[in-house]
Amino acid sequence: AAAAAADGTTGRVDPGTFLSASASLSATLFDADYFTEGRECVNCGAISTPLWRRDNTGHYLCNACGLYHKMNGMNRPLIKQPRRLSASRRAGMSCSNCQTSYTSLWRRNPGGEPVCNACGLYFKLHNVVRPLTMKKDT
Repeated sequence: AAAAAADGTTGRVDPGTFLSASASLSATLFDADYFTEGRECVNCGAISTPLWRRDNTGHYLCNACGLYHKMNGMNRPLIKQPRRLSASRRAGMSCSNCQTSYTSLWRRNPGGEPVCNACGLYFKLHNVVRPLTMKKDT
């Protein structure tokens, strides 16, 4: 039998009374409120992120802004840059065979002239230009 402690208890600890060290750490440190309470990305204003990062001055950055800053050495732009004209509708370009100005992919015929996807594929398969009667109205 276990010897009695000076305070009269047996010195035994009920396993259900205390959390293990790892469970206690998990419950405290990985609680979402513990890490995010009052934090805000100084660049974009995000208050929720999978991982908080810091800039060179110690300010908090969300994961996206932090990774951008790390890779580019500057803050992530908040306004998206204007995109180029889509490949499907290029200004002033038309198919040299059917005269359409819209296609999913511009190709070149053997003479180097731009052709729409349909005309380019038709020529590639049949070795003759695509008949205009095959052109769709839309």
